[in-house]
Amino acid sequence: VATLGHSMSISNVTARRVLMYLPNHVSEESLCISRAVGWELHPVSEVSPPHGGEGLRPRFSNIYAKLNLWTLDSLNIERAIFLDGDTLVRQKFDELFDLPFVFGATPDVYPGETGFTIQINSGVLVTRPTRAIFNNMMGVLESAKFPPSSGDQAFLDLYFSAEAVRLPYIYNA
Repeated sequence: VATLGHSMSISNVTARRVLMYLPNHVSEESLCISRAVGWELHPVSEVSPPHGGEGLRPRFSNIYAKLNLWTLDSLNIERAIFLDGDTLVRQKFDELFDLPFVFGATPDVYPGETGFTIQINSGVLVTRPTRAIFNNMMGVLESAKFPPSSGDQAFLDLYFSAEAVRLPYIYNA
């Protein structure tokens, strides 16, 4: 996250930087370092995986906390570009803030059981956060039909399937 913040600075990204984090999962030292590279700290709540996490890869145990992205309207954020903490920014991406779409993500192509599967990659997302969408997501998460091993990516792919815009690979390559 420190490297991500630094890469945003040297790439002249001027957007507000809000770091969503789970309290008690991040050390005070890490939070201090994050503030030092320009992050505004925003603690979020855990979101339990559907079906008690059955079929979910262990490394994705807290991945659904990412859905808190849709609560950022409480911080007067009208458009959000979500970047995973392991993302490295190589150039400005201000044009993403001007996209007229509700949701955008880069494709994630990987081999599946019946050939290649194409779904979104949730490491870079473009969205318009609203608490109404978040509440709706929470209402359908448990009953939604998607492969649990893919975590939030499969859920978001299903949830936004009709309106998801596929961003060019350059945004997450």
